[in-house]
Amino acid sequence: MITQSFQTDVQSQFKASRQIFHKTIGAKLFYGFFIGLPLILIILKIYAGKGFTQLEFGFLPTWLLLLLLFGYPLVFMPVVQYFQIRKAFNSNPSAQQKQNYEISEKGVKNFGDGFSVELGWESIPRIELSKDFLLLFISKNCAYYIPKRLISNEEYKQLLAWKKLTSGST
Repeated sequence: MITQSFQTDVQSQFKASRQIFHKTIGAKLFYGFFIGLPLILIILKIYAGKGFTQLEFGFLPTWLLLLLLFGYPLVFMPVVQYFQIRKAFNSNPSAQQKQNYEISEKGVKNFGDGFSVELGWESIPRIELSKDFLLLFISKNCAYYIPKRLISNEEYKQLLAWKKLTSGST
């Protein structure tokens, strides 16, 4: 059995939610639309013979369009997400408690004062390591997280083995 506990805060929840988001197909589509597509359009217009300073999209000069399109996914959305997470964290007493995890061949248990969630391995379709967290996905876009620094390589290999033994996949 692997047992870990940690105190969560708004910053770690924000960081985990960003890393969970970046593991999804939706993130690739989101960034492709707001960053990739405009870059392709600009490259095509330059290739067609217009200089960068001559480019306009409707009434917007190119620099303003780029600022808006890059600012929305890279600045505005993360700021909005941070404040949403802070509001949810501050209104949820169980989120503010120490998070306790027990991971075994049966699955994962997350518990604290007044809450307990037990998930069998069949309820965890995917396990991934992000930059800072072990992510235990319970759906395509939702995951429990444990700080990566708390899980050794041996423990990670063990939980992958339990997952594979029980459900046949990671």
